[in-house]
Amino acid sequence: MNSQNGKRDGSWMTAVLLPLLVISYAISVIVSQRVPGRGSHEVVGPAAVRYGLGTLGLALALHAWYFGAYRRMPFIRWLLILLGVVVFIGGLLPW
Repeated sequence: MNSQNGKRDGSWMTAVLLPLLVISYAISVIVSQRVPGRGSHEVVGPAAVRYGLGTLGLALALHAWYFGAYRRMPFIRWLLILLGVVVFIGGLLPW
């Protein structure tokens, strides 16, 4: 395997596997309605669901940033990144 293929493999892993890990964490937070490991302040209920949805936004932004096929469609890429960042920030803000 040459370095070019290695770079593609690493990019694919970052574009697919990292968002999948983030999505699995977000789904576990949404289903259990509890954010694990947040220190002494425990987040439960609707606030935890909002946090999980924000984490899904992070996964969308990571996927759009690293997925190589979106580089040929810059409008779609930046739209997905913007949507992911907005959902991420909206999920972390205390409403």
